[in-house]
Amino acid sequence: MVRETYWKVWIVVLLTLGVLRLLTASFQTASPTSNVQPTQTPSVSQHPRPAVQVPQDNNQQKPKIKSEAAPITLNSPALKAAVTRDAAIAPIPASEKKSNSEVTNGQPTQIVTTPQSPIAADAPTDNSMNREVESKPNVNAPRSQSFTLNSTKEEVLRTQGTPTKLNDYEWSYGLSTVQFRNDRVISWNIFATNPLHVKMTPSSTASSPPGYFTVGSTKDEVLAVQGTPTKVGDYQWGYGLSIVEFRNDRVVSWNIFTTNPLLVKMVSSITPNPAGYFTVGSTKDEVLAVQGTPTRLGDYQWAYGLSTVEFRNDRVVSWNIFATNRLHLKMIHSSIVPDGYFTVGSTKDEVLAVQGTPTKIGDYQWGYGLSTVEFRNDRVVSWNIFATNPLRTKMVSSIAPNPYGYFTVGSTKDEVLAVQGTPTKVGDYQWGYGLSTVEFRNDRVVSWTVRNSRLNAK
Repeated sequence: MVRETYWKVWIVVLLTLGVLRLLTASFQTASPTSNVQPTQTPSVSQHPRPAVQVPQDNNQQKPKIKSEAAPITLNSPALKAAVTRDAAIAPIPASEKKSNSEVTNGQPTQIVTTPQSPIAADAPTDNSMNREVESKPNVNAPRSQSFTLNSTKEEVLRTQGTPTKLNDYEWSYGLSTVQFRNDRVISWNIFATNPLHVKMTPSSTASSPPGYFTVGSTKDEVLAVQGTPTKVGDYQWGYGLSIVEFRNDRVVSWNIFTTNPLLVKMVSSITPNPAGYFTVGSTKDEVLAVQGTPTRLGDYQWAYGLSTVEFRNDRVVSWNIFATNRLHLKMIHSSIVPDGYFTVGSTKDEVLAVQGTPTKIGDYQWGYGLSTVEFRNDRVVSWNIFATNPLRTKMVSSIAPNPYGYFTVGSTKDEVLAVQGTPTKVGDYQWGYGLSTVEFRNDRVVSWTVRNSRLNAK
């Protein structure tokens, strides 16, 4: 098998040499200079390709390649012409390449390339550049200092710049937003972290205010006193967390946060109570004369900080007082309670005589801080006492205490009372002693739960 392969290789080599000899003979026969001895084609290993010098004279014409076939030698004109052509179209060395723009003395210089340059072929045409510029706002237009209600989207864009989020009806700049209707500004909401360049100016017909606005003031009067709102709507303006409500474009209410004060004032039409307080049944004017301008205003409730006053038919019916926002109110009793406490069945007047003016008042419940007293038909039926706000209550048993000093299942309320004393929480079906409770059914003990307070049960 190896011998057959060896002979096949030799046959291929001999055939190749024969073909080369025939080609050499044909070139010699066709050449006009027959006296030139044919030269063998040197192998690459014997004769490396010499460096060919390209003529420096640009006017020198390149040697013309004759149409007649000629033997290709190292010194033949055909070989020189081919080498010259290859050198002409060879790629430019990286060290000689230049970018499309160079910096000369710190200034960029544009380099013009020929139409055959790939850079020029890939560069955008003038028309594409114009289309890109037309899709953006006119940056050369004068920049507006602010926009306002009824401004166009183009005016907002020139003033505020590109929004971080947008759709047909709302643009966002961070957390702040601008609302549009028919491509014109109708409202906005400004967050302190993302201010908007907005400004509203009162009309020239607005009356000169006395440095504050009040119920019934127009939007122009509010604007002249308070300035541009951070939030604008048809029925509500916002100044930070504080808000002003409008009805028919006039102020009807407000809500003031201490971090964002409003320049509001309400003036009473009457002389303040010389005693310096208001009470149940007082009019709004009397409350205003004593307490001053509320921080929150509504038809049925006024607020002074966290404290509130409720009205019905424009007269005080209830209130809720927080310790941080005291109200100047007082309730006068007509009863005398010599014992100095109230109990189940006491009237509201007796509770008032003992406990004083409640911090929270309603038809069925009074509050003294966290402690409460419940009424039914204007008489005490229950209470709930917190240790931070004690009540002067007392319940007296009508029987002698159990000699063993405890109560048990089936004991009456009087027996529990004789052993355990006055409960801190009283109801028809449950009494409480701190967090511990005693349950009743038909006025007799059915169960109890002992938590933080000890019960004398057994």
